[in-house]
Amino acid sequence: MASDFSHIRTPVFTSLIWVAFLCAWVASSAFLYHSLHAKLHQQGISLVKEIEEASLDPNNPSDVDGIQTILERRGFSLGSIDEQSQDWFYNNVEHEVFTAKGITLTLKHPTIGIYYAHWFVVLTGLFIGVGFGLCRWNLRLNKKLAIESKVNASHLVNQSPQKPDSAETVNMLLVEQYGLFSLVNFDVKLPEECDAETYFKVVLAKAFTKYQKCRVRYLNDGLLAITFPVVPKPEIQDMTAVIHEQIFKSLRKFRHDLSRKAVKVGTCYYPHKAEQAKVYQLARSALAIATNNLWHHYHCQPLNHTQSELFEEQQEVLNYITRGRFLLLFQPLIGFEQQDIVASEALLRVRHSKIGLMSAKQFIVHVQEPTHFIELDKHVIGQVFNLLNKEPSNLDVHINIHCMSWCSSDFRSWLLAQLADFKYAYRLVFEIAAFDFYQYSIQLHDIFCALQKSGARVMVDHIEKPLEVSRFRALPAVVGLKLSVELVHNIEVDLQRQRLVREIVTQAKLLKLPVFAIGVETHQTLLCLQKLGIKGAQGHYFSEPLQQFSDSDLISGHDT
Repeated sequence: MASDFSHIRTPVFTSLIWVAFLCAWVASSAFLYHSLHAKLHQQGISLVKEIEEASLDPNNPSDVDGIQTILERRGFSLGSIDEQSQDWFYNNVEHEVFTAKGITLTLKHPTIGIYYAHWFVVLTGLFIGVGFGLCRWNLRLNKKLAIESKVNASHLVNQSPQKPDSAETVNMLLVEQYGLFSLVNFDVKLPEECDAETYFKVVLAKAFTKYQKCRVRYLNDGLLAITFPVVPKPEIQDMTAVIHEQIFKSLRKFRHDLSRKAVKVGTCYYPHKAEQAKVYQLARSALAIATNNLWHHYHCQPLNHTQSELFEEQQEVLNYITRGRFLLLFQPLIGFEQQDIVASEALLRVRHSKIGLMSAKQFIVHVQEPTHFIELDKHVIGQVFNLLNKEPSNLDVHINIHCMSWCSSDFRSWLLAQLADFKYAYRLVFEIAAFDFYQYSIQLHDIFCALQKSGARVMVDHIEKPLEVSRFRALPAVVGLKLSVELVHNIEVDLQRQRLVREIVTQAKLLKLPVFAIGVETHQTLLCLQKLGIKGAQGHYFSEPLQQFSDSDLISGHDT
């Protein structure tokens, strides 16, 4: 129905709707004014009848006081037409002639707009609320139409069993062809009588009639695997969005309150004869990216030459780190109260012989072995120790530790042994992701207490929802919180995120923990965060990552 209506949704049509809405408000106000004026006129006539029944003569001075008493009970008083004509523009009262039972009186009463102002306020507020609802409905309908247009575009194919003509066949062959592999994760329990593979295969077959081959498989780990062996490259991005929308709509039949964020899709498109293990691993990485993102529910990654090199030379990258062919950059953390750098976060960069300088995000998603994570963290910590011994600094150094390392008893023992002989342990702040902190807080209680005794501290980062306050009260080693990049991005124009950050800051104040933001890139974002009570921030707005411990002179210069 919405798609049938879309052809008349033009700017002119939308303007006509708002003009009609405004006319309806004017007409309603006029009708209300007329009704209230008729009611007031009827009250005036009843007063004149009451005066006549009381045998009071308005021309008799002795009866005037009695008449005024009767009139004042209803908000009326005696008046004259001459009085109204002299200053009618500035008066807040109206003079009106009332006649009943042979008596004619000129009475004055408050103007309709003043006497019944509350009714007009209620009417205007009602129309404002309806207008706001129409705006939200219009935005949601536009979004729905945009998505349905992509779905309909995939339906516009010739469904006859005849062979396509030769020109169409040639055009398809000329387009660069890829395979598309998707992994879908959804938070919905299907009925026992529903065969998941068959059900979703029918759903996708109806949505993608253009593609004759579509394989659907329900994996043991609860993920839905979808494969299109042949897909033109220009259609890959749109197909990922349509897959998400179709799965969402099909699941909503079983759960009507389902939100789009409950369905996550990770997709990998690949050239033919690619290794299945690489394709699957990239699809898992894309699904992890979509799962960790609050606002984007699907992600697509290509298996290109660079990605292939990352897979083939993963062990070589680890060897580069072992041989010391890496460097640490330091991202300054600016304190708003100090208006200066209060800490620096260590960021790993690897010098790859073919790809060049690689950030941790470029290869960390492909590292699977727990021992590899532990080796990475050990080398980063060791490098920080060396730098602090060579260049002592008054600034704290933040080091991200992977969950695999935190959960390793060997790593924890190694870390405490290193800190016991390190004289600058009080300058170290180890960071752990909020998800891992909540999941393993009981197991990590002892190591956090031991870190506090050694002088080191802990900070919880990637905060994206209100705090579980009880988890923090038992761990005094935690000295601060960092908001996630997704929560900070565009926060100046998102009231929902602002309310969420304000709630987190309020909880942190009860715990006496400062809250910091990362990924600050604009001045508007900075001002908004300051108003919300954030104590400091880091990001490209202040400085790029630096090759040495940050001093104030190294910052490019932005007032906080």
